Amino acid sequence: MAPRPMNQAAIERLISERVTAVVEAERERQVATMGLEAANQIGWTEMRRLMTKEFYPVEEVQRMEHEL
Repeated sequence: MAPRPMNQAAIERLISERVTAVVEAERERQVATMGLEAANQIGWTEMRRLMTKEFYPVEEVQRMEHEL
């Protein structure tokens, strides 16, 4: 049985939930790896770059865009 198509609101909600989960997981990983003080020193731009590289490879983003 084929999955039901998702509407735009459901897609946006799914993305938002996933991004939130990824940010929390990355934060926990950094604190565990570097310690709380060092993790707090990372700026948002650097954090976003690290998360994008780790969790959103270019090929995956392109595949998702193609499916829309």
